[in-house]
Amino acid sequence: MLKNLYIMDENGRLLYSKDFGREQKYDDNLLIGFFTSITNFSREALGTAVKTVNLGENNKLIFVPKQE
Repeated sequence: MLKNLYIMDENGRLLYSKDFGREQKYDDNLLIGFFTSITNFSREALGTAVKTVNLGENNKLIFVPKQE
């Protein structure tokens, strides 16, 4: 089940967010900063962008890059 949707540009700026009824509200900009840090780290350390991050308890971050 999709809980939240975030769309950000290649510079990490939040363009759109949608909350699908989660119980706890987080700061969207804080989450986008976290997402950006994860993707930047994976590119630098691994040479490739991370595709998913499992956060436990049925919570997963899925990164989908813009199609060229």
